[in-house]
Amino acid sequence: MDLKWLFYILISVFSLSIIISFFLLTRKVILKIIEKTRGKYFNNLQTINNTNKTSLEHINIISTSDKSMSEIKNKLETISTSLNNLFNKIDTNNEYLIERINKKKVLDSINTIFFIRKLYKDYQRIQSSFDIIFTPISKKWNKIDEDISVFLDKTLHIKNSLLTKKKTLKYSFLFLLNENNRIRSNIKPVRKNQYSGSFISANKEIQSINSELNDLIMKFNNIEKTEYFVFLYLPVSITTLKNYNDEEFYNYIHDKWKKLVSEFNHLSIFEIHDTVRKLCNEISEFKTLKFENVLLDNFLKNFENMFFALVNYLEKNKNNLIKNNIELLKNNFQHLKVKEFSNDDILEAISKIFNLFFSSIDNIEISELLKKFQENYNKLKEAEVTKITSYFFFVIENKFLPQTSDINEEVNKLSELYKMLVDSKFQLFYKDAKLKEQFIKTLTHLIKQIYQNEEYLEMYKELEFFAFKSKFIKNDSKLQDSMKVIDIYLKNQNYKKAFKTLKSIIKEYRS
Repeated sequence: MDLKWLFYILISVFSLSIIISFFLLTRKVILKIIEKTRGKYFNNLQTINNTNKTSLEHINIISTSDKSMSEIKNKLETISTSLNNLFNKIDTNNEYLIERINKKKVLDSINTIFFIRKLYKDYQRIQSSFDIIFTPISKKWNKIDEDISVFLDKTLHIKNSLLTKKKTLKYSFLFLLNENNRIRSNIKPVRKNQYSGSFISANKEIQSINSELNDLIMKFNNIEKTEYFVFLYLPVSITTLKNYNDEEFYNYIHDKWKKLVSEFNHLSIFEIHDTVRKLCNEISEFKTLKFENVLLDNFLKNFENMFFALVNYLEKNKNNLIKNNIELLKNNFQHLKVKEFSNDDILEAISKIFNLFFSSIDNIEISELLKKFQENYNKLKEAEVTKITSYFFFVIENKFLPQTSDINEEVNKLSELYKMLVDSKFQLFYKDAKLKEQFIKTLTHLIKQIYQNEEYLEMYKELEFFAFKSKFIKNDSKLQDSMKVIDIYLKNQNYKKAFKTLKSIIKEYRS
């Protein structure tokens, strides 16, 4: 019997301890929830209250310059007073709630948190009136702040990047740095308009700054490549024009380049690239035309003697038909001396002259003269064949001809065409216009490649001297592999590839 009562007592004590533990745990959980809710309400209110203070500071700044804002300012201050009163009331209850929670007063804490919740909703309701009035102004103000922050970050980045490239940017460093500082200083008028409430004017200033900054960023991103073309590549290319004995064209191109250099820092990157492209095209077209003119001039020198010999003979034996032909011949011959005529116009005049000559052969004397003319013409063709042969071997045996697959393919094509000419005893050169065009076009292109490769060799030597002098070249395995590649390019006379590879090495080791 005693054991039974003892068992009941133990069961009762155990059950009571469970109930008490559950109660204590429940109270702890409820108090934690209340504490978390209290913190959420009060932290939100503190954030909103601080934001309101900042908003009032902004409207006070604007109202000093814009009197129309005084009414809005008064409304916001009235609403802010109501919000501050509510905030103080909530703050008082918040301190009381903290005290209740610390003393584990569950019921008091529950009542207080519900009361704070009611006050919080009242605060939100009044705050919505404040936001309706100030939000449009706040968005404009904050947008300007964000734009200014972006401008400051970009200009700072450009400045730091420029300082790292100070040694390499010989011609543009000071100008770009001054432009960057000038754009940065243009933020002051934006602030002035912002503080005066002139948001439209501030946004116009921002658009102007943004346009200038984008131009500066574009120029900065391309400046190294642009400086190379303007101050290294073009001078070398222009210097080669002296070999063509055309001082007028040389001065014309040189003056254009000098103008580009003088205006370099004041032109957009697009204007600079367009000018460089036009100069390069003019130089290339000039060199091509010079080569064609050399062939045509040589022909005309020999042709002139033949022409006067035939005309003299025709004049001694002229009749009415020949008399008319002689005048036509002289007129067409004068066309050959017109400087404004293109090569095509001159060739057309020569064709007319030959046709007139042939139509004038109406008797034996002229037939005999034709034989002499044919002999001279054959000599002319032989001289032309000699020149063609000379140019052909000049190309295929030239030490500046790059040894690449594309060039080798063109050389093989040229060799095949030349073999066809040789097999036909060069008759195809005069009879097959398509073959002649292919041969001259291929020959001209390869000669241009030779001259261009020779220029790249000079540029490579300058770059190589600069690289070793500036100690960009370091002794490591990766570099040695790259230099072996360059050696292969040099052995194959591919100076363009050698130049570009060395340039990329310098760029890599510089970074």
